[in-house]
Amino acid sequence: MSRKNFVKCLLGANGSGKTTEEIEIIQLWKQSRPNGKVIGYDPHRQLGSLIDFHINSDDFNWAKHIHSKCRNSLIVLDDYKGLLPNYIPTPGMRDMFIDRRFHNNDFIYSVHSPGNIIEMLFDYTTQFHIYYTSNREGKFKDKMPNSEICIAASRYVNKYVSLYGMGKHPLSAEFKGQKFPYIIVDVLTQKLTAVNMHNKLTF
Repeated sequence: MSRKNFVKCLLGANGSGKTTEEIEIIQLWKQSRPNGKVIGYDPHRQLGSLIDFHINSDDFNWAKHIHSKCRNSLIVLDDYKGLLPNYIPTPGMRDMFIDRRFHNNDFIYSVHSPGNIIEMLFDYTTQFHIYYTSNREGKFKDKMPNSEICIAASRYVNKYVSLYGMGKHPLSAEFKGQKFPYIIVDVLTQKLTAVNMHNKLTF
């Protein structure tokens, strides 16, 4: 069976674990694709040497360049608002996602709120990774199709965090094995997968 290309959205508050998982995904991707390249927008400079080529926020045609030149690549858009003036897709951005299978490209993008996701991206996102968030449920309803499943995931994560904590960075002295909890929402199957949640909840 051929491998499916992914578009992952990592959604959560600051400090909820998005960057930690982003690094893990990139590392695993590099292991499975040793000849592949990672193209990244890394405004907070947290991904370091994992990025092979950096996207310049001053380049209005960044998406056109990726679409025309990048193959067998992982494109990482970390907190991408700096790339999109007024959250409007730049030239070539839609083509970049439409042709991802033909170009064998994968994507990760991260946001703090569903309100930060531009409408176009909902058409191509294959998974939402929902972390702790302080956003009102209306933010999900206003922006996300099939918002009920993402709202359910967000409620679960938020309650888990309220009882057991948000988790710690693995390099933190307070880590003690407590990884960041989150839920993966698979868009196609509508399946929910809890990650780093070892305690049961009752509602």
